[in-house]
Amino acid sequence: MKVRLTILVAGLVLLMNLTPVGAINNISEIPDGKLIKSSSYAAVYYYSGGRRYVFPNEKTFYTWYDDFSDLLTISPGLLAQIPIGGNVTYRPGKLLVKITTSPYVYAVERGGVLRWVRSEAAARSMYGDNWRYKVHDVPDEFFVNYRVDESRPIDSGTDFNSVTVLAGTTTVQQDKGLTASPASSSGGTGSSSSGGSGSSSSGGSGSSSSGGSGSSSSSSSSSSGSTNISTALIQPADLEYRGIFRLPASPDGMGWEWGGDAMTYYPEGDASGSGDGYPGSLYGTGHAWNMNVSEISIPAPRVSATRNLAELNRATTLRPFTDVRGGLFNPLNEIIRVALAYLPAQGSQTSGKLYLAFGQHFQEEGSEQLIPSHAWCDLNLTNTKGAWWVDGENIYSVNDYMFDIPTNWATTYAGGRLLATGRYRDGGWSGQGPSLYAIAPWDYGNPPARGTHIQPVTLLQYQTSYESDTLFNSSAHTMNNYHHTDTWTGASWLTTGNKAAVVFAGTKGLGNYWYGDINGACMECALQRGWWSTRMIGQLLFYNPADLAAVASGTKQPWEPQPYATLDLTPYLWNHQSDQQMFRVGAIAFDRAHGFLYLFEPLVDEDRPLVHVWKVN
Repeated sequence: MKVRLTILVAGLVLLMNLTPVGAINNISEIPDGKLIKSSSYAAVYYYSGGRRYVFPNEKTFYTWYDDFSDLLTISPGLLAQIPIGGNVTYRPGKLLVKITTSPYVYAVERGGVLRWVRSEAAARSMYGDNWRYKVHDVPDEFFVNYRVDESRPIDSGTDFNSVTVLAGTTTVQQDKGLTASPASSSGGTGSSSSGGSGSSSSGGSGSSSSGGSGSSSSSSSSSSGSTNISTALIQPADLEYRGIFRLPASPDGMGWEWGGDAMTYYPEGDASGSGDGYPGSLYGTGHAWNMNVSEISIPAPRVSATRNLAELNRATTLRPFTDVRGGLFNPLNEIIRVALAYLPAQGSQTSGKLYLAFGQHFQEEGSEQLIPSHAWCDLNLTNTKGAWWVDGENIYSVNDYMFDIPTNWATTYAGGRLLATGRYRDGGWSGQGPSLYAIAPWDYGNPPARGTHIQPVTLLQYQTSYESDTLFNSSAHTMNNYHHTDTWTGASWLTTGNKAAVVFAGTKGLGNYWYGDINGACMECALQRGWWSTRMIGQLLFYNPADLAAVASGTKQPWEPQPYATLDLTPYLWNHQSDQQMFRVGAIAFDRAHGFLYLFEPLVDEDRPLVHVWKVN
């Protein structure tokens, strides 16, 4: 079973759940590039070349790793035999640093070399408009670990390419120029997340990536309309932040307020738009009580350094909020879940459709809420047809996010099923990690008869907590670093050039997690009862389409794919009320033709979401 462990990194206390590993009896058995600690002392070290290296603080650690999944526990006696080799410095290219008592800002190169960034314009050219969020203070006592190269100041982005620098140093071993111990294997030396050898890491604040199945040469996704299936992976560093825009206000408070649970991009929308470089439109859901759908234009996003709403552009309404349920989902009335996806005409259809999926928090066997989940309607938000079952699958696993699958990939691996659908339900009822299935309702009629069972192809499905709860069984098949607190509320299949990634957006639990209220485990709780974690952040998960292809082809189990990278959204989000804030982000949508990723951040602008925009380069 899992035990609670306190991790000390140079006096820093971190809480985590850790599964103990088997005994290591000799130094020669420790792989180079491994995180190590003793079974009786909580300090964590990086091991390489027969020495251990110290992480001075939490910030330094998290420039190299997302979590402690690569941690190896050894005996106190064995740890004592390993001499300390020095301190670990910030990962090159990851962030900017400054000494606590000085205003000078530096970029980090390999070996802890610092280069002075001489102007705000230079910092912006390297890290974008949000460069200020990437500046970390290094305490005076740790600044001696670095060396300032005064001969090479940085005047522009051409003097220092952060993406190239980041990709060039993926391990502490590389950073320090260490030589692997001849007696040790080289496993685990190429990871900033889970220790897979030879992986590449990503940039962007709070992002990291791992090797293993997420190797940067093994993806299998395609761009819509392309004749080839992509062969490389999108990294978080490929996402260039463009800014934010606001949503239309409503007089009755029942429009976008408390909305943002579903969204999809429509390429033909806003035909008379302003020509501002953001074509098309977005369909999205409004107030969570009714989940009505509206279509809006896409204004140019803007970055406000002072987070001033008045500086942002506002979308305009193209179609007002409309009830698209068509009377098919009336039993669903408590904590409703909804998904939207646009596809052009399929099969015998003569026009494109807006695909719908509805569910709710409780849909138990034998209840009137256990009803078919999927439907479609016309783009004018009328003529809803359905509802249909995703055949044979847990209702909690299929009805909270949808998106289009690139045509060539769907043809090759999913029998032409172009519509991806899935859900994550807290507590692991849907599976202990996000789920994903490929379906093609148009193959069953135009429209299919009500109650039709649509046959899916499974792409991703972890064990449910009913089958094997990770709280009681450490061998349960879960997503790495899983918490019952997690909420994955959006998903998209990103493509750009020859790169691709399947991305899930949501709120990730960190540290410990428990069932009770915000203060700890309880059944008779004083405050809101549910699943809680020590800390919760907005996050993107990046999955390798090649892993999903292997599941579809039957060469991998549905629970085997794992995220190869993550992106911490904290630097971009405006609504931060506490470290234990739930529901940090909502749905996402992707404009494949132009490479724009859109994300809802709920409850910011008088209870309306904001829309964040990235360009996938």
